Amino acid sequence: MTIRQLAAANVQHGLEPLPTKTQTQGISHNENSALNVRNQPGLDNTSATEHSVSLARRTTDTEPGQPCSTTDIRNRTPKLEDTTMACARIEAYLEPETLRRLQIPSIHLTYLWSANIDPPVTVRSLSELDLVRIIHDAKLRHDLNFEREISFRPNVDHPKCQQKEAIANAYWEALTIEFALYIKYRHNLVSNRLSAPPLPWISEPINSPRLTMRLPRMFVTIRDVLKTLVPGSECSAVDQRLDVDLLMQELENGVCDVKGLSNWLRQLLLGSCSPLRDTEVEKMADIVHEGVDKDDARILVSGLKVLFGILEIMKLDVANHQIRYLRLLMVGDSIHFEQNAFLRRVSEGFDARDARDWFDYHSEEDVDGYINFARGVWDMVVGGRVGFPSTFCHDIERLLMLQRDFRMELFQEACGQSFVDTLDELGWTGTPPYEAYNMMLTRVLAIFNDSRDSDYNGEVALEVVREAYRLCNITTLPDERFVDASRLYLKEASKPTSSVFQRLHSRLSFALAELMDEEVEILMDLTPLQMLDYLYPESTDDNPSEVQGFASIARRTAHIAVLHWKVWGPILYEQPSHNIPITSELPERADVLSRVGLTPHGTPFELVEDGPRPRTSRDTSTLRPRTSRESSTEAVLGSMDLSTKPTSSANSEQE
Repeated sequence: MTIRQLAAANVQHGLEPLPTKTQTQGISHNENSALNVRNQPGLDNTSATEHSVSLARRTTDTEPGQPCSTTDIRNRTPKLEDTTMACARIEAYLEPETLRRLQIPSIHLTYLWSANIDPPVTVRSLSELDLVRIIHDAKLRHDLNFEREISFRPNVDHPKCQQKEAIANAYWEALTIEFALYIKYRHNLVSNRLSAPPLPWISEPINSPRLTMRLPRMFVTIRDVLKTLVPGSECSAVDQRLDVDLLMQELENGVCDVKGLSNWLRQLLLGSCSPLRDTEVEKMADIVHEGVDKDDARILVSGLKVLFGILEIMKLDVANHQIRYLRLLMVGDSIHFEQNAFLRRVSEGFDARDARDWFDYHSEEDVDGYINFARGVWDMVVGGRVGFPSTFCHDIERLLMLQRDFRMELFQEACGQSFVDTLDELGWTGTPPYEAYNMMLTRVLAIFNDSRDSDYNGEVALEVVREAYRLCNITTLPDERFVDASRLYLKEASKPTSSVFQRLHSRLSFALAELMDEEVEILMDLTPLQMLDYLYPESTDDNPSEVQGFASIARRTAHIAVLHWKVWGPILYEQPSHNIPITSELPERADVLSRVGLTPHGTPFELVEDGPRPRTSRDTSTLRPRTSRESSTEAVLGSMDLSTKPTSSANSEQE
């Protein structure tokens, strides 16, 4: 296959398009001068090359759109013919033996024009991990109320990950080619400095497409990301060591000390990163040293991949540390922060009238508003509602999980009833032992989770009957009559219109409502921090993950309902209907705040006392006693100096 055919095939790769068209006109005087210098006979080739590098650098730095005198083909979108000829020149410069040794197919030479200019990890891609973004992330601030350990991690399961990986691979391949060109150029300088051929982008004809180098932007990215990770006192040293202009001049003259640069990076990273990352840092330096010793661009770029992976994971470590350090403050300020965040969205057009209509539908007279609201959330869980009011935008995943868990409780209840009925048919008297009942449910759930067939009732029914036979010490095979009866019962229990389903659903729904009412009464007088401490205690003996069945569902549902009521109750559900802004009005934020009696938030971490709100009809004698964990939470808050800004504290600890 010819180089022209290979370049034509690259059009179908789906990578980024070739450089965009710019409206410049003409060959600049600097480029003409560079060509004249290279073509002058008797002129020393080294000085000509250095002069060309200087002129090419100044020409590349010219701002786009700057008027020129005539047309320059390198400032327009290159055609396939132009790229093909440029690839042929680069292939001839590197020689086929080098391409085979580096495992670079000829078609990959087009990545020099089509691949991304910036590395896969940049300051912009990591900006969502900045402290300012974290403390203003409404979804994160809300999720902190439901989990003690929240941390950022790379999202490798995202549908776009494969596309991003392909784009990153194209970038690393283009960078490998650039390093190979510099290594080849250094070899030419060492072998014969006076007659060494210049680099392809220096000696390219005037009709070649412009080639933007990735190495300068890679050094800039490493420098900028490092400055966000190291203490402020080290930033000047980073600027001095990663002087991009100096590094590029050293590369162009074949005198860049890549080993020394990797050693400096190793010492800097070892002093700034977590000890868990020391192995990766040492690995990065060793790979870079190996690439330099073998003059292998492929190995050298592998070391750079490890370096950028370290920078990304260090940024994640810093963000996770900031979340842990500020978690108490952010959870304690959840209600006031979310109120201001949602009011800002209302002023920008967020319509919450559907939530108010939903609340009015579930409201009963002479009943406290928070009780009506909790019953509405209970109805969403047990009723299997498909859509949720707009104000529950941060709780959709949790509500869907609660619906799934409640359906699973229905399924287990149906299996348990079928198990008891089978025992009655087999002549068992009394209540079955808890161990046998629990073993049956465990085996049934294992079959349910492993089954890939939508009709799993037959397999489950067989296991239910087998466990009943085992409890009755019957060693024969299960009778098909019992298996068919159990399968038919489970099938009816899965139909919402059947009497079996309605009977089970009604019994479990009311049982869940009773448990939820108790949890709501407890949580209403607690602050967000106290609710988190009550529901998710740090003690492993009372870990909520071990609370199964209705206790877990009731607690989680009540937590969502109470926290949601404390955020939206004063600004939506307790407001008269005529004060609720609609989308078409688009009121100013200050007007919305004044309507509900609030003032704009001063700082992101301004703590507000969240004491109990007076209610009309409630018997306080029915409250459960407070747990001892509340005093420990108050002690933690009391020991913190809330007068200082958390942002500066986090930065100082990071430094």
